[in-house]
Amino acid sequence: MTHRQARFLFGSLLLAFLVAIGWLDHARGTAIATPWFAALLGCVGLIEFRRMAGDRLPRHVGSALVLGGGAVLLLTVLASDRGSQSHRGSQTLFLMLAVGPVLAVLAPCLSLMRLRWRSGVQRGDLDVAGIVAIGVFVTVVPVAALIATVHLPSGVLFGVVVVLGCKLNDIGGYLIGSAMGKRKLCPGISPNKTWEGSVGGFALGVAGTFLMCLLLPGVSDRVEWWQSVLLGIALAITTQAGDLFESLLKRAAGVKDSGALIPAFGGVLDLVDSLIFAAPVGYAMGLAWLV
Repeated sequence: MTHRQARFLFGSLLLAFLVAIGWLDHARGTAIATPWFAALLGCVGLIEFRRMAGDRLPRHVGSALVLGGGAVLLLTVLASDRGSQSHRGSQTLFLMLAVGPVLAVLAPCLSLMRLRWRSGVQRGDLDVAGIVAIGVFVTVVPVAALIATVHLPSGVLFGVVVVLGCKLNDIGGYLIGSAMGKRKLCPGISPNKTWEGSVGGFALGVAGTFLMCLLLPGVSDRVEWWQSVLLGIALAITTQAGDLFESLLKRAAGVKDSGALIPAFGGVLDLVDSLIFAAPVGYAMGLAWLV
């Protein structure tokens, strides 16, 4: 099996699984499987980021990042479940979204301060703090936003639109870039990405998002056609930005993939990098249009 065939096979299976759990939650009328699955991916992503950072993060600081971020994701799932049941619960969820990233950063920062309590501050500690903040930003923030999205009215299917809109952008970019790509988009960050692939991904992402918003029940009667186009454009831009940003992080860390968990893709971060910016943007749009 070639790499392209393996990527198509496992990509199709992953998308089918995502659609299945989303549709299951939609049919049951409550989001259970989707937020827990998202939280699991977020925790694995934290572990991958810790490994990717290597010795740039002191051991105890890296452990605190994983534990603190994982705890925040767990609390976000619990708060989102409560938020779907009452107005006060919705306030709790919104508070968790605002405070959660702060708490996730607090744990490793406290660990770093404890480490330097007597030994004194080192020049590289500023880099450590920056790595911690980036780790939370690329894992906890997008996953928490996705968890909150599926608890909006008709949010499960809207969340599926957001994720599939991002993945269609990736698919279009990969297929068009592989077949027609000639002009390099940003060789200093990701040598394989091309302008042709970027345009192809943009077009497929916008078209797919528009059609999903038009056809999916619960979304089509809440989202206007022009809003679906705007959502598709926003997702296309943020998807490609997230993909490039993760490529930058991997190149800075000296690794090709964030992990080896998913055949033909790499790690979890390689799979969900498109959501780094897109998930918070999707949640903001869903909050404006669905509530």
